[in-house]
Amino acid sequence: MAEIWLFNAIAKRRRSAGDTFLENGLAALRGHLEGEGHRVRVIDWAGEASYMAITPPRLARLNRRIAAKLIAWKEAGRTGPLFKGLFGLSLLTQGRQDRVLERRMDERLRALAREAAAAGVKVFGLKVWYGEAFEWAERFCRHLREAAPGMVVIAGGHQPTLYEEEFLKRTSFDFAVTSQGELPMTRILSLSDELEKAGKWSREELVRRVTELAERGELKNLLYRSGGEVRKTPRFPRMNGGRFLPSYDPPGDEKVLIHVIIESLGCTWGQCNFCVHRHFYDGYEPRGVESIIREMEHIRARGVGIFRFAGSDTPPDLGRAIGQAILDKGFKVEFGMGSRALKGIEKPEVYRTAVESYEVLIRAGLRAVFMGGETGDPWVNDAVMNKGLHPDEIVGTIRALREAQRNTGVHVDVGLALIYPTPTMGKAKHEDVFAADLRLVEACRPDSVMITPPAPFRNTAWNLEAERFGFKLDPDFIDRMIRYEYVLYKPPFLWKELPMSFEGRHFTEVLEMCGQLRVAVSRLGIPTDISDEHFLMLRAAGFRGPEGANRFKELTALDIVSGDYRNIREIAAKVNARSRELAAAR
Repeated sequence: MAEIWLFNAIAKRRRSAGDTFLENGLAALRGHLEGEGHRVRVIDWAGEASYMAITPPRLARLNRRIAAKLIAWKEAGRTGPLFKGLFGLSLLTQGRQDRVLERRMDERLRALAREAAAAGVKVFGLKVWYGEAFEWAERFCRHLREAAPGMVVIAGGHQPTLYEEEFLKRTSFDFAVTSQGELPMTRILSLSDELEKAGKWSREELVRRVTELAERGELKNLLYRSGGEVRKTPRFPRMNGGRFLPSYDPPGDEKVLIHVIIESLGCTWGQCNFCVHRHFYDGYEPRGVESIIREMEHIRARGVGIFRFAGSDTPPDLGRAIGQAILDKGFKVEFGMGSRALKGIEKPEVYRTAVESYEVLIRAGLRAVFMGGETGDPWVNDAVMNKGLHPDEIVGTIRALREAQRNTGVHVDVGLALIYPTPTMGKAKHEDVFAADLRLVEACRPDSVMITPPAPFRNTAWNLEAERFGFKLDPDFIDRMIRYEYVLYKPPFLWKELPMSFEGRHFTEVLEMCGQLRVAVSRLGIPTDISDEHFLMLRAAGFRGPEGANRFKELTALDIVSGDYRNIREIAAKVNARSRELAAAR
């Protein structure tokens, strides 16, 4: 059968402590393709050793000392000339480090391209992320072209799924698969195998045959070129739990042993004006509980006992069914999930059912929840966000979770997401929205608040009706967004300006407003910008309470800023020990 190599395109620096989680998307694709009889090799450099291989240790240690001093001085209020001078030095050393990282990353990619060419690989797939990782994926594609002009190179992942034709127009890939790539990739590899067996294989012939299938409507989930234009095909019916299980190489301590499991696709609401879900999915589809449990059992047998449910919404009925199945199996696991606040939670019967469902989930291992709050202003939530919920329902849902927590005696970390500033459409004041957001935070008392600036992502209502929502997008907006690198720890003046304005403000002004709410939340004693996946990590590593969460954030931020990842490596080792301990428990 046909052979394919799959590569997880990454940035040269870590962006988050969770960058090295097990790569479930490629594992699922690999499991499916291997199940169909094809030969698959996965190359995933999002691991501890890979980051260390390109990081210059002396520069990283120097940057760490400078960054630690800057943080200490800032906390002490010492931001005078010495601080500014040290900050300037930091920018110089960071720039020097980035040049070394750039050179080493490029060398590694060139070597991998030569290795693939020498191995005679005919089809190569890349999972493409945002920002700098996008740039490296495109550069690697060019290296593959140089090393093996006859190779077919295919992209998949978040960026082609979101940007569709705009993605392929801006890259040199032969094809791109959108949404779930299992079925189109299976068909392409089968075609490749047929051509090879018939002695007719060539890049041109495979591209021609795939294009013909797409033109006839027989190959879906595909972006391709025809007649000088980029075109897309309709999508396959979604695969929510395939016939085959994810396939990983033995990870050792190269990866963080947390497996992301897809328990549902889409969202039970799916109509928020800022969200891309309604473009990705045409509805909500829960996965069969038996399929979820089968995958958890498969992964536990490989020494992994910590999971993150990837769906944006695990409603109480599905969550309760999953939790009960975990308890019935006797699995010892810990997991996090996304949960939309419940409509009608003020009704006693809805509230009581929610509490009971959360109790089952907590007993089964629920330890962290992500919940979208967006804003505490009811009018903004309705007219601007189209959230379909009142802020009181967000408060009530978290109250139900806290009651279940008290009843079980087990703490569950809640991360509440807010967008600030938000469009006002000339009918609200930002200071009123700011105050309403703080009231929501005080009423919910989450374990963390994640605050992000507004962004009109492609195919959202905020993008399609940008002017109505106060966004002015420059002609090159998509070209810049598809490549934009955003990392929340950066101060606003280090972010690159986006080719857009928001209610007459430059993007850096928007970031400053966002930061003001972050400071106000921190003054309430609540950590900020710690996600459910990070809570899974930090609790497994032994950090306790809000002080532990803040300490985790400080340690990992220092690593990410400096490029010296010693703290994250120590944390990952503790997480892996806990994950293996849970998996081994019977």
